[in-house]
Amino acid sequence: MICIKEESLGVIDYKMMKATTMFVLAAFLCATPVAAKDDPQAVARCLKLADLAEDNAVICSGMGCNDSSIVMGARVDCEKGQYVRAIAALEKYLRAQHVTIPPN
Repeated sequence: MICIKEESLGVIDYKMMKATTMFVLAAFLCATPVAAKDDPQAVARCLKLADLAEDNAVICSGMGCNDSSIVMGARVDCEKGQYVRAIAALEKYLRAQHVTIPPN
């Protein structure tokens, strides 16, 4: 999700942008090899929290909003295998948004 002015996009444009962003992230994920030693539970948790955070991300109106960059950065950390860092950032973000964090 990219920080944009709310009034600049219609509903269809926003959905298309989200779909395009998800496609690019999915392509990156598929192109990034996952080491065999990765903990499958950490991978699943990281991606689950990233999906939840993206679903609850705020569309910014005006300058100074960095919610989407926090979520996108955490997803990239997940994809790079930096699960502890990504999970911590995502949980902090979700708590700030008053979203219930699912159990492990």
